[in-house]
Amino acid sequence: MKNFHKALYGRTLGVTEKIGYRAGTTCLALLLTKDKYIVANVGDSRAVLSRNRIAVPLSTDHKPNLPEEKARIEKAGGFVCKGRVNNSLNMSRCLGDFELKRMSSKPYDKQAIIGVPEVMEIDRSEEDNFLLLGCDGVWERYENSNQKMVDHLTRSKSHCNGKELMEGLLDELVAKDKKGLYGFDNMSGIILEF
Repeated sequence: MKNFHKALYGRTLGVTEKIGYRAGTTCLALLLTKDKYIVANVGDSRAVLSRNRIAVPLSTDHKPNLPEEKARIEKAGGFVCKGRVNNSLNMSRCLGDFELKRMSSKPYDKQAIIGVPEVMEIDRSEEDNFLLLGCDGVWERYENSNQKMVDHLTRSKSHCNGKELMEGLLDELVAKDKKGLYGFDNMSGIILEF
């Protein structure tokens, strides 16, 4: 395990100059059982359930200014400036971004940036309408408001199925020209209808 840890953080493999060393990604996973939703999240992708048309968050955006995240970052020798770790990355958890995970004196879960998921679990209900999983770009136009997104999708849902609903949402969100403030971030999503 010790050698794996060193390799993972670039000590053994010497990956500091390799492509991808400064790149990373978020991860959002859903395990749907007969009676539960179990969501694992790393980063700022988001899962939101519509239960009786009320937004129920199933994940937390891992932002550096959250008290627990900021404390870990600072304990690892990093800092938060303008909502970014070391004035660089705007999230506190991700996969990759090894340049912010190189503290050889710290274990993987005590680095400035970690890839450890936060797991949330909630019981399923007859009142569940749909569940949206989406990366951060999906939420921008709705002011990062879970309820505004649920309201919008609830209004639109009466006209189409889940596939058409997701396609329509992404078409609506993507920037049509270079003049707007939104629609330039990565966008992917899944809607599960119940």
